[in-house]
Amino acid sequence: MWRREPTILDVFGNTYLPEAIKIHPEYTGSVDPVKRAIFDIAVIKLLTTIDYNDYQKRVYLPTRNVLTGDVGMLSGWGSVSLSPIQFSNKLQAAWMTILDLPSCSTRIDHPLSIDQFCAYQRPGVGAAIGDSGNPLIINNKVVGLLLASYPFATGEPELYLNVYMHVSFIRNIIEKH
Repeated sequence: MWRREPTILDVFGNTYLPEAIKIHPEYTGSVDPVKRAIFDIAVIKLLTTIDYNDYQKRVYLPTRNVLTGDVGMLSGWGSVSLSPIQFSNKLQAAWMTILDLPSCSTRIDHPLSIDQFCAYQRPGVGAAIGDSGNPLIINNKVVGLLLASYPFATGEPELYLNVYMHVSFIRNIIEKH
């Protein structure tokens, strides 16, 4: 179930149910954290249309690959505290900068696949528990989906699925449905 929410969590939003979920055919679901993140994308068709308003706006697919130094907005409802884990009642957002692949691979301690990239802001700012799958938006385009992060914005880069590398998969599913 997906909910369209305003920026305050306890304000009622509409509920949207899925009609179909199409998982990338090369996704393995492996328990290995490195292999699990490869091709970790799906397209969800909803039963009803989302009504756009001041809180919910259309976003688009990227038309180019991300570049080192690009800056995007990460948003989500993830934890704002580690002990105890406490989720925010307000939508959180942070500007994140795309890192070059060599320094990213070194800092996250494993090689990246072609459909991944890293972004970073500074210690104390970034993704937290509960933010996995959240979008990274640049110029109203979803360029990344959060795959992995350290538990609470510890200053290490966060790993994203590169949506641009999957545009043909997404468009193919949309055209068939």
